[in-house]
Amino acid sequence: MGPRVLHQLVASRLHELLSKVSPPELLVMADLAIDHKPRYQRDISVVHKLKINLALRAVPPEVVKLAVEIVSPSSRRRDWVEKRREYARMGIPNYLLVELTGIDSPCVYYHRLIDGTYQLASKAKTGEMIRIDDPVVVEFDPADLIYID
Repeated sequence: MGPRVLHQLVASRLHELLSKVSPPELLVMADLAIDHKPRYQRDISVVHKLKINLALRAVPPEVVKLAVEIVSPSSRRRDWVEKRREYARMGIPNYLLVELTGIDSPCVYYHRLIDGTYQLASKAKTGEMIRIDDPVVVEFDPADLIYID
């Protein structure tokens, strides 16, 4: 069973938002696998486009500059604990989690890798602004991720 429509909407909005502000050397991609054991597939990745081989099934961890996970009830432990630990081990410098449950959802948590562990750099709930400054610079209200015209 695939992700819920809400999950897909948030992924689409975030992909669009990050793509608009990405510098020319970076590429925003959906459902990209990392060549690592265990092999994880992220909802969204920002990668250094000149360092990826399009013929491969997965990218090496060192080209990933930002990993994004949209947390669903079935993936909560995997996204907050397992992937967070493994992405840190791989050296992925930035990790963004979008939490879709709870009274203030969506909530966005932006982490930076510092001395081998992710440290919370900023967070925001609906109605607040979050700023991400690496590898792209963007500021937005998490509510924008679920807004439908």
